[in-house]
Amino acid sequence: MLIQRSSNLEFEHWDALTNAISYLIADGTYDRLVRIHSAGRHRMHGFMSGDLGYKRFLPWHRAYLIVFERELRRIHPALSIPYWHWPEDAGRLVGFPRLEALPFPESIRPRHLGTLPGEPAAEGREPWFGMQADIDAILALETYDAFTGELEDGPHNAGHRWIGGDMASLESPRDPAFWFHHAQIDRIWTLWQAEHPDQQAMFARNERMESALDPWPREFRVESVNDTRDIRQYSYEYV
Repeated sequence: MLIQRSSNLEFEHWDALTNAISYLIADGTYDRLVRIHSAGRHRMHGFMSGDLGYKRFLPWHRAYLIVFERELRRIHPALSIPYWHWPEDAGRLVGFPRLEALPFPESIRPRHLGTLPGEPAAEGREPWFGMQADIDAILALETYDAFTGELEDGPHNAGHRWIGGDMASLESPRDPAFWFHHAQIDRIWTLWQAEHPDQQAMFARNERMESALDPWPREFRVESVNDTRDIRQYSYEYV
C-alpha cells in the first residue's frame, strides 16, 4: 500500500506526529538525523558543491525524507510527512504551531518569519515566495539541470530564509518545518517527473560514485529514488 502524503491544510494527524517526533528527540534519533544534514559533507546543495550538488539535491533530499518517514512510522505506522502547500497556505503555517513545544534538548534559533502575500516590504523580513505562478514557471522547464537549479535557488532557498531561525542554517532539520518544506519540493519534482519521465541527474564518468547517496549508499542511489513509485514497500504518493 502506498504511503500518502497530504498537504499541511489537509493533514489529520498533527498530534500523532508531534508525539512521534517527541519520541525521536528523546531517544536521540532526531538529533542524529539533524547531524546528517548539518555535517555539510554530503554534497546535497548546489550552493555548496556546484554542479554536482545541484544534481544530487533532489534525490538526496528524497532519500532523507524517506529515512525520516520510516522513523516516524516506527512509532506510529500510519504517519506520513505532510507537505507545506505554499500557495494555499499563504504563509499561515497551518498545523505548524502544534509542534512548537517539542522538547528539544538544546535551545533552537527562533523563527523570524517574512512578510505575508500582499504585505508591503519590510526591512529585515523576507518577502513571501510561494506563488503558484512561480511554481508553474519552474514546472515548464524542459531539462533536469535547469529544473533542479531553479527549484533549489528559487523557492527552496527562499522558503528557508522566509521562516528563518534554524531553517536558515545547516541545522535546518531541527525545525520540523524543514520536512514539510522539502516534502513540497519533492512533490513538485514528482509533478515534473510525470511530464519528463526520461529526464534525470546525469553523472560524468568521473562522477559515477556520486550517484550513491551517502550516508545511505547501499540502499539509495539516484537510479532507485528517481521515481516515487519505485521504492518497493516504501513507495508513496502525494494527494
